[in-house]
Amino acid sequence: MIRPNLTELRRQELETSYRLLMERWAAACHQRDTTLNAADRPLLQAQVDDLWEQIGRVDRKLQELAQSPDGGDVRRQQQNWEDQLPKIDFQEAWLDFQAIYGRHINRAGGGAALILAPDFRTMCADLFVQRMVEWLTANVGYNKLRRAAAGIDDYTPLTPHLFLRRLGSNFGHAFEDGAQGAPPPAQVRALTDKMCGALGQGHVLLIEVTVDVDLYAHEPFLTWLLDDFWATLVESLQRAAAQHAYAKCILFLAVGRRPPATLPLAARYCPLHAYEPQQRQLAQLPLARWSEDEIKEWLANCSGLADRWDNQTLNQKAHAIYAASIDGEPLRVRYELDRLFRQRWPA
Repeated sequence: MIRPNLTELRRQELETSYRLLMERWAAACHQRDTTLNAADRPLLQAQVDDLWEQIGRVDRKLQELAQSPDGGDVRRQQQNWEDQLPKIDFQEAWLDFQAIYGRHINRAGGGAALILAPDFRTMCADLFVQRMVEWLTANVGYNKLRRAAAGIDDYTPLTPHLFLRRLGSNFGHAFEDGAQGAPPPAQVRALTDKMCGALGQGHVLLIEVTVDVDLYAHEPFLTWLLDDFWATLVESLQRAAAQHAYAKCILFLAVGRRPPATLPLAARYCPLHAYEPQQRQLAQLPLARWSEDEIKEWLANCSGLADRWDNQTLNQKAHAIYAASIDGEPLRVRYELDRLFRQRWPA
């Protein structure tokens, strides 16, 4: 009589729960984002948050299972696999980022750039940030990269005062909430001068701003961010450069959903070849869906699994992932690749 592998059965049970929770979470996010009743949004957001916590608990149990004595060499293989995941979806975007860095940021006298990552939930912009941080750390040194998060992830409108208060907390700078409208320029300049003064020769400041609601609601904030804050920050960088502190700055704006075609600020959004810092425009990263051929190429070159497959099997795997990910939606591609990993390296 063949004894069942209890660890494998438990893994399959957890994976099924994970998949069902992900589907419920995606449906809840869609309902939250499309509801026309503002009064329902807090309750829907609470439902989304609760499902995300459940997903986290199941994921931690899967990780614990992978690290158990019965998990064999799963932990090392999982790390190797995750090292490849940041390469998802960034073939074109990564070339654009390197061009932006070389053209506008990595200048002998210091430089700066605004970068927009639209639809960051679907398009896995979190993985892009992870890869960007790893690349910057390798190129400028871990002790020369300064990260500052100044965004939100709920339905509260992001105001200039809230943004500055959160940004200032990264530099020990107290910025009190004031009246509605733009903060006094002197207060903004005091903060940007302190930020740039904290940077040394060749340091890179990465400011991460997250806006996870309708961009129309954030039009006043984005207008202020581009026309007032950015100009003040660049002036502070120039003053630092005059003292031979040639620092560099990246403001990475991650937007939860795809910007609408009729966005009032459309004139400030432009492709890389038209981007110039003095115009206070955003360089938009082309985060896009995966094609079936790109999935096949990734499986063949990055997964570490293809050496066991013939070409027919490779084609079948790529086609199955493409179909299950709804025509290559990056977040779903990532999930399907994780699922494939667990099939190959069962606990």
